[in-house]
Amino acid sequence: MNPASSGLSEAEITALAEAADRDPLSLAVELSQRPWALHDLLSEPQVVASILEVDDLDPVESPFVFFAVMTRAAANNLLASSYVYDWAGPQFRLPVFDVEPLQEFVAAPGRVLFMARLLTSMVSPDVGPLPADNTDPWTLVSWLSAVDQPERGALLRRIGDLSLYIAGVHADAIGHGVVSADTAEMVGTALGMTDDEIRSLCDPASAAPGLDALELVGARSYHEARRGADGTPPVVSDIAERMNTARRFLTHLSDRYLSPHTPDLPQAA
Repeated sequence: MNPASSGLSEAEITALAEAADRDPLSLAVELSQRPWALHDLLSEPQVVASILEVDDLDPVESPFVFFAVMTRAAANNLLASSYVYDWAGPQFRLPVFDVEPLQEFVAAPGRVLFMARLLTSMVSPDVGPLPADNTDPWTLVSWLSAVDQPERGALLRRIGDLSLYIAGVHADAIGHGVVSADTAEMVGTALGMTDDEIRSLCDPASAAPGLDALELVGARSYHEARRGADGTPPVVSDIAERMNTARRFLTHLSDRYLSPHTPDLPQAA
């Protein structure tokens, strides 16, 4: 049985089987035949306890299983919530009752797994096409003119991932930061933005200029990656259309679940 047919690697199935006290081969067969069963498995109390409720867990040992269980737990929490705390300034959160967009977002299992893969890519990144700083979206944008397809598509996807990740997980560090006019011009030109969009990248009047800029860059990068690379999955465009909601979900996940485990994830650029 090929584990890839379920969308999971052999190592991921083995780690998940260990958490669920299951036989890896039988689990691989089940998930190959019933891939939707993965989402129920990620919510099983035994799996959640073995992954999230231990003191000595090293998430890097099996990052996808760790993040898949975590994102599923955050999604389940949101589905049962009437409000969510959201970023309102450095180290400051306010309860927001506009939770319906978040519930609609996490109701799609594919989006939840996308977020798990996104977090996994922060600790196990693919080798980039260029010797650039692979954790700084602004630096990566400057390399777009130096690559051809399909490298450009992979680079755009990485820019989108980093923009969403930094905005969601490191909102306290970058939320109030204003992008310089020169950087906004460079980024906007590279991504084919309009003059109004470029100006919005460095709008000091915004309540959260850093978040706004990264959400816009992330959404545009995802759309461009989807248009320019045949192998980019459709969920990338789906996330791009919901970038603010995706950012809010990551902030909720980071505050409630990720921070207590303090994995060795990239810091905000």
